[in-house]
Amino acid sequence: MDGEEAFAWLVSMNTAEKVWEEVMGRPLTVAHSFPRNRYQRDLLQYLTEAFVEDAFSLKSLVAAVVLHPYFNPGMPEQCEGLESPYYLAPVFDPWVVTHETPELRLNNPGDAAERLPPRVLLGAVTEALDWPPIDALIYDLGMGSEGHEQEEHLEDARAFEIDIGVFLLDGETGFRSNNFGAGLAWEDVVGRCVNPFPQAEEPEQDWIDLLLSEAPQDASLEDLSLALKDRLIGRPDLSDPGERELVEALLAHPLDTALSEIEDADASVRRLCAALLNAPDFLLAGAPGADMIGRDPVIIPSGSSSQELCQTLAEVLFEADEADCDAEGVLLLSSD
Repeated sequence: MDGEEAFAWLVSMNTAEKVWEEVMGRPLTVAHSFPRNRYQRDLLQYLTEAFVEDAFSLKSLVAAVVLHPYFNPGMPEQCEGLESPYYLAPVFDPWVVTHETPELRLNNPGDAAERLPPRVLLGAVTEALDWPPIDALIYDLGMGSEGHEQEEHLEDARAFEIDIGVFLLDGETGFRSNNFGAGLAWEDVVGRCVNPFPQAEEPEQDWIDLLLSEAPQDASLEDLSLALKDRLIGRPDLSDPGERELVEALLAHPLDTALSEIEDADASVRRLCAALLNAPDFLLAGAPGADMIGRDPVIIPSGSSSQELCQTLAEVLFEADEADCDAEGVLLLSSD
């Protein structure tokens, strides 16, 4: 093809790879900007064609990425019955194609696990706990707010975003991969499950306050824990004996203890919340847990049901006739 058409395809290919990398955490080319193997090449070509053939539609490109089987490759325990856990094409770790052991020339679900982008993590924690968005705080304070305490909040918030990899400055270009410093910053600032940058003298009510205020006094700590797990990681389940033991240690009470019997339920629930915010289930993408659709917790605070959350999502992402939600909160897309 001639130069201008070739250039358009190269730009489209670059766009396709950037979207894949943003969603999946890993690029489809290596340092010299070419795919390392035929699997990466074919996938990059498929995504590029999906983008170009629908009039350079970003929506179609995102759909092609999230509907690809590797967007949800499964968990290692789902490999039971397979001859080998290495059954994915080497698109996440492309360098294994020359491994001396033939079995290891493919990828496994663990290769797809990746830390979520820092802005996605910030959005997830502030939305889940009903905290004011940290980006909005930085903007508001940066637009002329006065006072030493507010200036200190501004500097702390900026430093925190830089520490976890948010791109704010040309000299600090950001990063997605995890490291020791980013982990410590997250644990120190957000991982205690308390709004780190309150904007008023009196603390605002967050989602945990709502949970405790709407829970009946005879509700058990297990009920509260399931509601919290459902909210943060989408897994309202405590069937594993080892996990139950760890959760009881964090709560400092047996799981069957009633809310009315606990002197400081807020502190107990926030300790569990802190553990969940620092858990791989919250921080990582690419290795989802078992399907929990239809397994709602006993306590569902106002605005937190699957159906309500689904409806909010549908209103944000789609036109009125493009999507709807069923009674279980499953998003239904129009076939038109």
